[in-house]
Amino acid sequence: LHAHAARVDALPLVRVVGDGAARFNVLHAEFFGPDAELDTGNYSHDVRERLMWGRDLVQGLADPALQAGLSLTCTGHTPVRAPQRI
Repeated sequence: LHAHAARVDALPLVRVVGDGAARFNVLHAEFFGPDAELDTGNYSHDVRERLMWGRDLVQGLADPALQAGLSLTCTGHTPVRAPQRI
């Protein structure tokens, strides 16, 4: 079990696929900020928590403008009846 936990801990929080206009991001929950901040990979505790557990955007509790400069980003985490584009 410890070996499996170590492998999960080593997984990246974000995957970036493609570049330029074809770029899209894959992450678990949500991220607020531009691609440049996402690309650092050096996230504060609060940002890590949002990447894993955030639901504010999908629940309508956050301003989508907080994602200005962020490429198309595909997430999961929150069950919804149908795919949404926010």
